[in-house]
Parts: sequence; structure tokens; C-alpha cells
Amino acid sequence: LSTTNGQNGSDGINSKMYNATLAGLGVSVGYNNVETNGTGEILISNSKITATENLNAKATDTSKSKTYILDAGLKVIGYTGVFAYNTNTAQTGIEVSNKSSLTANAINFDTKNQSYRATDTLAISASGLGVQTTTSEAKDTSKNFINVTGAGNTFAADNLTFNALNGSQT
Repeated sequence: LSTTNGQNGSDGINSKMYNATLAGLGVSVGYNNVETNGTGEILISNSKITATENLNAKATDTSKSKTYILDAGLKVIGYTGVFAYNTNTAQTGIEVSNKSSLTANAINFDTKNQSYRATDTLAISASGLGVQTTTSEAKDTSKNFINVTGAGNTFAADNLTFNALNGSQT
């Protein structure tokens, strides 16, 4: 049993923005925001599963995203604002519930967050009187889980392994 959040064989989402301003009095604002979300879940509910050898369940988040902004401006009086955000809020996991019965030589549950987030900002501004703001934020608030909920669930195996790894890169 397996599920994957992400883009297989891909560089993922690449969002790029370029901005240029030439003005006596000017305001230049660049904003780039990417949010990846979704749910990749294996749900075993009110089920009986018997495997002749091993029972393996794997849920993985391999999503990738990048934001990039380049802003250049020449102003006598001006403001330059560059803002880049990149967030992953996906949920990836395995849940066993409602009197499920699992039997195998080995039962292996594995959830992994191997996602990647990046932001790049570059602002170049020349002005007689100017203010410049640059903000760049990449964060991963995703959740990996293995849940066994409710009463009456049974696991019969020589080896039972639950692994939950959050190895995201920002």
C-alpha cells in the first residue's frame, strides 16, 4: 500500500517574477507566494488484511517548490518592497481504525516528509531618497502521522515497525 504527495520526476513548482521600475517618484512592489497542500493518506478502517509474507504501507511527501523574485529600480524618491513566501501544509500518513485486523510475518508502516522549499529574493534599488523592504520566508508546517484510533484494532506479526520521518528541507 502506498501514496505519494508531490510531483514524480519533476523539479516541482518554480515560480519566478521579474520587476523593473524607472521613475521620478515611484513605488515598486513584488510579491510571490507558493503554498503546497493536500493529503496523502492510507486509511485502513473496519478491515481485515492477511498477508502471506510482509504487509508494507508507505506514505510519502516529495513535493518541491521554489519562489524567486528579481526587482530592479531607479527612482529619485521611491519605495521598493520585495516579498517571497513558500509554505508546505500537506498531511501525509497512515491510519488504522474501527476494529481492523492486520496479520503478516512483518507489518511495516513508514511515513516520510522529504519535501523541499526554497525562496530567493534580489532587490536592487538606486534612489535619492528611498526605502527598501525585502522579505523571504520558506516554511514547512506539514504533518506526518501514523494513527491507530478506536478500540478493537489487532496486529499479529513477528515484527511490527512504525516509522515517521520529517526530513523536509527549507
